[in-house]
Amino acid sequence: MQTVDASWQYQNGDHIACIPGSYEINVDDDGAIGVNGGVCSFLQATASGVQGGAIKGLLQELQKHGCEACGSISTTSQNDVSKGELMVNFVSGNINGCNGLCG
Repeated sequence: MQTVDASWQYQNGDHIACIPGSYEINVDDDGAIGVNGGVCSFLQATASGVQGGAIKGLLQELQKHGCEACGSISTTSQNDVSKGELMVNFVSGNINGCNGLCG
């Protein structure tokens, strides 16, 4: 995520970056469900958001934990996600045309 603005203050729920896609999930022998959305990074439960520079570091730490697509990491040194976390997860529905860095 080299292009995340290090000084920008991201807030809870802001899509930081997304990879859009449409997926088909087989539910049984009779068919499948179509799902649209994408894998996005975003913040949850932070007191006042997180600057882009810190988000870059958190994403690197998430990769070191072996997360290749989805995962989460605390934004605080107490490792308490109830006080803030960076999530990378599938988001269904409209991701507002975000492909790569969101803005």
